[in-house]
Parts: sequence; structure tokens; C-alpha cells
Amino acid sequence: MSTRSFIAMKVPSGYKAIYCHFDGYPDGVGRKLKEYYDTPEQVKRLIALGSIDSLHETISATLTHREHNISWEQCKPKTFSTLEKLQEAANASWAEWLYIYNPKKKAKIELPKNWQKNYWIQDELIDEGDWETIKL
Repeated sequence: MSTRSFIAMKVPSGYKAIYCHFDGYPDGVGRKLKEYYDTPEQVKRLIALGSIDSLHETISATLTHREHNISWEQCKPKTFSTLEKLQEAANASWAEWLYIYNPKKKAKIELPKNWQKNYWIQDELIDEGDWETIKL
């Protein structure tokens, strides 16, 4: 029997998400997300695959639904404007767990004017985030 889950990332327009069919419990998908998909770039690449059968330690080993001749239209990542709409879609897919990646933003750092002319660290550098686990 399958333990279904949704994997999502917080984006400016709401949430971008995919369905995962197997091993969706916290010690399966939840553990792998935290251990192997811990940067925004890795999470974006995972979600870009579309719906998956099962999550593995690498993108290349992860099995997608398209390998079963399911159309991209059915498998492609979906965007939801609110958390409630995301939860409704997860529930409609019989998902038991929802994992949401929330990227963190680093603040802009202004250096003293006498230090170097117009040197500063770019605003909104994103290099880390946190996974939130929701039992549906």
C-alpha cells in the first residue's frame, strides 16, 4: 500500500507542488527531503520533474510518473495561490503528508561608505531554507 504525499515550495505566487506516490511518511520522503534536498536549487530541480513515484537521494535516481506514459499535462508541477488550496489538492489525491520548503532570505548588508565605494551584498540571496511537515 502507498503512503502518498505532496512536496511543495513556497514561491512568490503561493506554492509550487508535485505529488509523490510511495513512502510519503516522515521517515521516508520527509527524511530524504531534509537530508538530500536542502537548498532552493535542489528543491526547484526536484519539483521541475513533475509528479514522482518515489523519492531517491538524487534527482537522476528519482522515478517520475512520465516513465509510466502519463502525460506531462497530468504530471507537471501545479501552482496554488494559498495553503488552503494546496491542502485541498493534496487531500483530493489522498495524500497523507504535505512537505513545504520555505526558502530563507538573507538581508541586504550596507557597508560603511568610507570602506569601499558602493560595495554591498545583494539583497535576497537565498541559499538555505526549512522543511515544514503537515499531517493531512
